[in-house]
Amino acid sequence: MKKFITGALSLIIAVSAATGCMAEQETADETTIVMQIDNPTATVNGVETEIEPGEDVSPVISDGRTLVPLRFLAESLGFEVEWNAETQEITITKGAEIETVTLTEEEIAEAAEAAEEEPETTKESESENMTNINITIGDKVFEAVLYDNETANAFAEKLPVTYNMSELNGNEKYFYMDEALPSDDIDPEIINTGDIMLYNSNYLVIFYDTFVPSYYSYTPMGHITNPEDLAEAVGSGRVTVTITK
Repeated sequence: MKKFITGALSLIIAVSAATGCMAEQETADETTIVMQIDNPTATVNGVETEIEPGEDVSPVISDGRTLVPLRFLAESLGFEVEWNAETQEITITKGAEIETVTLTEEEIAEAAEAAEEEPETTKESESENMTNINITIGDKVFEAVLYDNETANAFAEKLPVTYNMSELNGNEKYFYMDEALPSDDIDPEIINTGDIMLYNSNYLVIFYDTFVPSYYSYTPMGHITNPEDLAEAVGSGRVTVTITK
């Protein structure tokens, strides 16, 4: 049985996933779960659902690790999850198969701090430092944010802009900017629908599908916060995109 617990768990039960925010069930009936950082809504086989109805529970990044809600992940894959506070054990079962993990006090304290306290501080800091923008495509207006980094700040100074963006790979629209922006490339483990990135210093890229990249490096610039209709809005060819503050 595959072990779904790798790393720190918190009292809201979150798991450190080395592969980012996508999990797939290893059975004949494949289940695909997609979660985004700081987004309380996930998709299970393409169907949107709240991770924890009525609660602000979402994946977070802490100390370079991605923490995702274990209970939601496991139950979406058909497992049952039980937490025993007295023995500090999490038990995951499916039929006759049982997986039990015992947490150390250090793991609990570390994860609780990351999953319960840090997200509030991070979100407050991000709301103060990130730049809110609107992206207009046809008659659709998408809300987005630019991160507080050198690349995004330099791009924000160019706004408003209107670009005729080209299609590539069935998952992105891109535009070559004459003026290069400062870059700080990373190799993302996963690219999510609505991610806004810089490629090779001059290419603005807006992704309209979620996928695992194979070899490209990008500088993260921001993301669209309501990307549900993005793929439909951008279509399959060139598209005119207006970005404003």
